[in-house]
Amino acid sequence: RVILHVSIGVFYCRMPGDSEGAIVSLTRKVIPTVTGDGTSTVEELVKSSDAVNKKAIREAMGPRLGEVPSEGATIQTLVGASHSRGCIFLDASALVTESLTRRMNEICTIEGFHFGRLDVRAASLSDFQNGEFRIIEINGATSEMIHVYDSRISLLEGLAILKHQWSLLFEIAHRCAGRAERIPFFKFLGLYRSFYLSTRHAVGKLW
Repeated sequence: RVILHVSIGVFYCRMPGDSEGAIVSLTRKVIPTVTGDGTSTVEELVKSSDAVNKKAIREAMGPRLGEVPSEGATIQTLVGASHSRGCIFLDASALVTESLTRRMNEICTIEGFHFGRLDVRAASLSDFQNGEFRIIEINGATSEMIHVYDSRISLLEGLAILKHQWSLLFEIAHRCAGRAERIPFFKFLGLYRSFYLSTRHAVGKLW
């Protein structure tokens, strides 16, 4: 069994008509850890750590907060790599390789997919750079270039990243517009009703 320690968000973009695309954002997700000293509880270790969202981490640790890890023991504070739950997002654009880009083109060069982020996991950074990873989730037009959440990125840099992201999406939409299929309004309502009936257990309402 291969343990997938490395978690990364890969943002891919391919313009309509192009046979290949590019990785336009790469973000490494680092789950905060604390190291036991043999006397402090997990809660005390979290409190003295440099973790950003300590409240979320304390909630995630729950009953383990009272444990006293042995000296040198490393405790992972989160299960999932969610930024809102305290995971650290780091710009990892330097990790892009030809092998990784080639692999992304193999996966993403399919009809209708031009813009999106794949959240993946790999056994190591070198495996990831060689294109050896497992896809956990795929996000489409509403994706974000999540390296914008790197604390080292300034507000102005963050705004520039968001502008670049939306400019790419608008350009893709503009190029696709001429090839879009137009359907009658009532046919659209019927399709929407079918979609709602198949997803209402998750959505819960019509909007």
